[in-house]
Amino acid sequence: EFSDYECPFCQSFYRDTFPQIKENYIDTGIVKFVYRDYPLANHSNALNSAMAAECARDQGDDATYFEYHDLLFDGYNFTEDILLGYAEDLELDADEFSECLSSEKFREEVERDIIEGDTLGVYGTPTFFINKEKINGAQPYEFFEEVIDRWYDSIGQ
Repeated sequence: EFSDYECPFCQSFYRDTFPQIKENYIDTGIVKFVYRDYPLANHSNALNSAMAAECARDQGDDATYFEYHDLLFDGYNFTEDILLGYAEDLELDADEFSECLSSEKFREEVERDIIEGDTLGVYGTPTFFINKEKINGAQPYEFFEEVIDRWYDSIGQ
């Protein structure tokens, strides 16, 4: 998924569709989910939010990243105080997190995701790739179910 924390369609996918995909396909080992940052230029806090999630991972691991990711989508508020508050909620070192965010330590990493998305033809969020099939927009669960099941059946599973 190429996504933007400020995108209401991305939030809708996260809230309405992702839990079913996680339960039925990710947790069962059928699908590997990869989240890529694609902060849109017209979303003034999206880049900072993406960097904040990377700063959370920097103090923890992938699980910490996704806990922070979830707070961003659950809260949908991105002032620096809120971003720091989310870090504190996860018991991260506030000073280290603040320094990471203000120094833009992960700006280049986020920008690499944007460049890769551009190369793949991403032009909006959310955009998904399932076995190289591009899917635009926050589609309902049933749409993803059909695409994933078709792919899974094609490999003889």
